Amino acid sequence: VLIDALLEAGDPFGEFMSLTAEKHLGKTSAKLEARLVELESAREARLAPASAFFSACLDDEMGLPSEVHCSVAQLRKGFDALLALGPKLTLVLGLDRLSPSELKALGQLDLGRFFAVKVRSAYEPVTDAVKATTVERLMLALSKVSRLRLEHLTTTRALTALAANRKVPLRELGVPPPETEAEKVDLVKVLATHAGFRSLEALSISGSMPKKLIASLQGLPKLRSLWVARTIPLGPSKELISAARAGKTALLE
Repeated sequence: VLIDALLEAGDPFGEFMSLTAEKHLGKTSAKLEARLVELESAREARLAPASAFFSACLDDEMGLPSEVHCSVAQLRKGFDALLALGPKLTLVLGLDRLSPSELKALGQLDLGRFFAVKVRSAYEPVTDAVKATTVERLMLALSKVSRLRLEHLTTTRALTALAANRKVPLRELGVPPPETEAEKVDLVKVLATHAGFRSLEALSISGSMPKKLIASLQGLPKLRSLWVARTIPLGPSKELISAARAGKTALLE
């Protein structure tokens, strides 16, 4: 629909998106590649109004901006310009090293206007103190976000607070796996029983979890997608590279 609207309006970015989608489907040619190079200026023109407000911008399979990485200062200054980049834009923020004034300013922004939000940690490694406080400090800012991915180790206390302080239902949630078996049990219990998570339509846990443990998550009434990663023993790198060259391994992301 967006491509059609842009093409009808004579916007060259519509052609850029259309050809990028064709390339993604494997319908490539020298002519198509050459035309995409010519149309790169259309992509740059679309990014230009927001280019000062992000450190990285990733495109989807159609060439439309789908993910931007920025600081709180950039977000505050370029909020509307960033939103204008695309209808399904995911905002990626590192949110644990924030001053009280930055937290207050962030809480005044409606992050729910973005399609999704990812929270990353600026700390390495993440200490217990940081795990316990980061998400809780961000309650106000995250209360209107309906699609949230936490790429930051957190605690069940923080997740409970996240579920309890909602201004809009939480539809999608991604969390990293806890480090201990006891914490995994607590995580599943909170996700399966807290009323604030009963609105979840999609849930992902980016690490191994026992099958018996996650079975209770399938009882969430609106859940349509449950994804739990598993650890794959890859073996020595030399063997993996040889297998990949021989076409014996599946694509790993």
